[in-house]
Order: sequence, then structure tokens, then C-alpha cells
Amino acid sequence: MIRLAGLLARRPGRVAALSALVCLLGAVGFLRWSVDAGQDLLVGRNSAAQKVADRFGARFGADPLVLVFTAHQPGAFYVEQNNLLKMVALESDIARNTAVASVLGPGTVVEAAQRAAQNQIQKTVQQYNQYVYDRALLQLVSNAGGDPAKIDAATLQKFESDSRQAATLALAELVSDLVKAAGAADSARTAFNSSAAAKAPTARIVDSGERAAQDAAATVPVPPTFAQYLSGGSNNQGTQGAQASSDAAHQAFVTIAAAYGDCYQATAQALGHSPTCQSFLARLLLDLPNCP
Repeated sequence: MIRLAGLLARRPGRVAALSALVCLLGAVGFLRWSVDAGQDLLVGRNSAAQKVADRFGARFGADPLVLVFTAHQPGAFYVEQNNLLKMVALESDIARNTAVASVLGPGTVVEAAQRAAQNQIQKTVQQYNQYVYDRALLQLVSNAGGDPAKIDAATLQKFESDSRQAATLALAELVSDLVKAAGAADSARTAFNSSAAAKAPTARIVDSGERAAQDAAATVPVPPTFAQYLSGGSNNQGTQGAQASSDAAHQAFVTIAAAYGDCYQATAQALGHSPTCQSFLARLLLDLPNCP
């Protein structure tokens, strides 16, 4: 330190010039310095991984890849058992790959629709059971002149037991009719697929088969209580309004039976087979171009 102080005192000009030169060289070095955030920091330039990356980039470039899967016989997805479900599973497997940004296809659409339908069916069953109970409770209060206080404990206890049993029976009746309608739809669908019309080159096998299934299911009448539930539970309608509500309820019942009957566990088991959503999924794809 003493020598440095002496040097500064004897030759201040030279020391200042030398310091300026060192700073200039440092500034030039910083100007040439840059941050390398590339893969060279992770793998060596001559490593096997780097060579693979170089070959891939030279062949495909750096843009994202779009892979399109096609089939020589698209109709097989619709008519062969559970092929649509296999397609859903394939798309799900691809989507789980961390290198895949997104997957979009018929399977993606129908999987979301299937979950929504399952949730809606379950919700409808629960609400229908409660509707039958509430309807009986409303009648009990009405018989008491609209005053619940006039209903004694013994009557209320008996009502509770009877109404719950009635709700269970009403739900069993609904499922029984759904089984009949779904069974009729299955038979009509199978008959069409085995007919000569389905073998024609221009046949729209899914569309025609589902129309036949829908017509067959329509021969089963909708349970009156379920029709009232679907129409909002109101009996105070005119003749035309009541008929319109009944027709709408029957149409909903038929669609559920024909499209979703095989997919619903209770009806599928009653028909003697495992639940399958093949027909339900095929219906969802009828509006796609070139759907058979």
C-alpha cells in the first residue's frame, strides 16, 4: 500500500492512463459477452443427444408438429363394437404425453359429452325420486286444508314410510320402461345392421340404424308421473299445452332410452350385457362430415 501510494505521488499521470486502459479493455470484453440459453449448456455439442436434436431440427424444423391420424375404413369406428371407446382411450393416452401440447378429435368431443350425459342422467334420477316424494307431501298438506300443523305425528310417520316406498316404486317403474324401450331400440338397431339395406354402398348405416332404434323405442309409452316431472310438475295446463308437454316428455324419454339405454348401468344390466356407450357416441358424431 505504501509503495502504491508513493507511485501515485511520483507518477500520477501514468497510473491514471494505465487505469483507463484496463477499464477500456474490460468494457470491450463486456460488449462481446452474451448469455447462451441454448441446449449447449445441458448437453455437449458432440454428444449423442445433441446429434439427435440436430438431425431432428434439420428434418422437421423448429415449428410445432401437427400429427393427423386417418383410417382406411372410417365406418369401422361406428359399427364395430367399442371402437369409439378405443379411440377415446387412444386420444387420452396421447394427451398424457408431456411432449404433446394438445389433442383434438372425435374422441375428445365424445368423452366430454359422455361425462356430461352421465352426470345429467344421475341428476335426473335423483331429482325424479325427490319429485315423487314432494308431490305426495304436497297432497298430504292439501288434504289437511293447507295447514301442516293439522297433521298428527302418527299420520306423518305413516306418510314418510309410504311416500318413500312410492318414490322407490316410481323409479323402478321408470327404469323398467326404460329397459323395454332400450331393448326395443337394440333389437331394431341389430335388425337393420343385419339387413340388406345396411350392406348397400350408399347406406348411411349409423343414421339409418339410429332412426330405426328411435322409432322402436317410441312404441313404449312414457310413465305419466315422469312426463309430469319433465314438464315441470304442473297439471294446470290446457288441452293443447298438456298434449305438447306430453309429446315433449315422450320424445325426451325415447331419446334417453335409444341413445343412452345401453350406456346406463341399470338398464344395461337388466338387458343382460355390460354397459357400452358405443351407440351414444356414434349419435354424437352423426353431424361430422362423411359420417356413414
